[in-house]
Amino acid sequence: MLSYDTWQSSFGGDTAIVGRAVLVDRTLMTIVGVARPGFSGLGSVPVQFWAPLTMKPLGDSTPITVTGHVRPLLSPDQALSRLRAWIINTTPSGRRDLLDRFLQLIPKGTSVPLDREAIAVFMPVAVALLLVMLTACANVANMMLARGMARQREMGIRLALGAGRGRVVKQLLTEALLLAVPCAALAYAVSRVTVRAGVHAFFATMPDTIAGLVHLPALEPDGRVLGFMLAAAFVSAIGFGLMPAIQSTRPSVVRASRGDFDTPFRRSTLRALLLFGQIAVSVLLLVCTGVLLRAAMVHGQLDVGFRTRNIVQMSMSDSVPRQVIERIVADHTVLAVASAERPPLDGGLDKVEIKAGDSTAIRFDFNLVSPEYFAVLELPIVRGRGFSADEGRDNSSVAVVSQAAAARVWPGVDPIGKDVVMAATGDSRKRLTPYHRASVVGVARNATPGWVGRSPETPVVYYPQPVDARNSFLLVRVTGDALVARATLSRAVAAIDSSAIGDVHTLEQAMDVQVYPYQVSYAIAWFIGAVALLLTIAGVYGVLSDLVAQRMREMGVRMPLGASGRSLIGLVLGNATRLAVVGTAVGGLAALGVSKLFAASFMWINVYDPFGYAIGIGVVLASTIAAAFVPARRAATVNPVEALRADS
Repeated sequence: MLSYDTWQSSFGGDTAIVGRAVLVDRTLMTIVGVARPGFSGLGSVPVQFWAPLTMKPLGDSTPITVTGHVRPLLSPDQALSRLRAWIINTTPSGRRDLLDRFLQLIPKGTSVPLDREAIAVFMPVAVALLLVMLTACANVANMMLARGMARQREMGIRLALGAGRGRVVKQLLTEALLLAVPCAALAYAVSRVTVRAGVHAFFATMPDTIAGLVHLPALEPDGRVLGFMLAAAFVSAIGFGLMPAIQSTRPSVVRASRGDFDTPFRRSTLRALLLFGQIAVSVLLLVCTGVLLRAAMVHGQLDVGFRTRNIVQMSMSDSVPRQVIERIVADHTVLAVASAERPPLDGGLDKVEIKAGDSTAIRFDFNLVSPEYFAVLELPIVRGRGFSADEGRDNSSVAVVSQAAAARVWPGVDPIGKDVVMAATGDSRKRLTPYHRASVVGVARNATPGWVGRSPETPVVYYPQPVDARNSFLLVRVTGDALVARATLSRAVAAIDSSAIGDVHTLEQAMDVQVYPYQVSYAIAWFIGAVALLLTIAGVYGVLSDLVAQRMREMGVRMPLGASGRSLIGLVLGNATRLAVVGTAVGGLAALGVSKLFAASFMWINVYDPFGYAIGIGVVLASTIAAAFVPARRAATVNPVEALRADS
């Protein structure tokens, strides 16, 4: 069964495709149908075709994924319990120990399961967006509060004419709703454009190696999103508009009707707290952005511990003809060839329990590699030696351990000649039977164990295998352009056996694939931080502009009494600077805690990176003072006569 995209791209949408025989991995198969457009499987990686489960090789211990519908009103826990009971009753007792390891019930309503792990991945972005939304709400609330102060004379007159306080509050809340609801509708339209632009940028910047393997769920905002945005706008308007409305209806009627304000700026705790909160959130997001951007600079120069340049990786089928490897070795661009059960940048190595002497079992990463592996990747042996050709050919009981493994098991002791013993080898470890007790012959330098997010200090043990081992990956070191060599080698192998080699790419491409998600995260962090900064600047500027306008009469009195323009600028800037300093201090402390959470997941993040903190705090301080300078300058240039004649 072909997917619709495969039918279109590989077979040109041939309407006579049903019934055609095709060769798949040296097996003749018949195409019986084409899936509907848009369906490419239930996983995050799109499927190109489906085959009957009976085609699975005998002895393949890969877990089977069964998809089904859960009965209505049956909870996931109840379904899992019944499934477990059924399997226990139909499975030999000797295999029941595998239940806890392989039996899972995963919701597949979306391509990305909404489990705790997925929620943990997206939680930082969701929290950051929530903080930005709260910053925007505080911004609007502060503006409404400032405008409410300007309208106190109007409110005083309304109250004096007999208007009830509840009616005035209701009017102000209605005005807030009339402002919020259209803005929510406009934001919905903007979000549709933004999502489309974001998806386009996502695929435009994605490495070609994984561009065809990424399957994004539907991201187009729909009616549910619009409903949520309208509800959020309604709640925000009520929640953040209620306090300004109450404040605006609490003036002294006589003083307000004369235009005198009974809540000056220096005593407005609510406005100060709102501005303070905006500045603190902005610092928090910008410091985290600065730390992440600094980590991105370090990450771009990350040393994984081995060579990635000019290395071509080829996935081999179960059994590769010897002439295929000989043809690769004979190519003039090839310098050396090695093999590994797991390639060096494949997301992670398998694990095994290891004991050394009387020590307790330690969980090691392990890999089966040919003797040429260390030379091809320029992974140096810092003590002892690597594997010999005979040891690789005979699967000898020898091992090479990483520096981290040697320091973990034999601290301060020479590990050469020591034995490493597997704690247990079950059915899934039959291939490790020759290495149940292996003698350490060398110590290799620490290297990233499959994923750049893991520390090179992870203990790793290497066992020998022949270069033409089954179900392995070839690592070919070439001269010149690795991409050109990749294409040349692919054509040369296809001429001998088109099914011998599967996916072919360079280690640099594999590195780009692993780095790309972090680059996307950094870009999102930068965008969110920039939005928070713009909201903070707009909030500070807008509030101070209104407050300076309200204090024009005061400014007009100060200047004839001898106040200079510089002192008036200092008066306004002083208020803004005090809030900025306190806000940046609180935001910096909060960012320190968030950065520690990042460091717990990503080993290259420097929690105390002064560059990141300097960026966040410096930018917010400078932006806040710059936003306050324009209203301050306006206060310094006020005409005293016009200010004293003003009504408010």
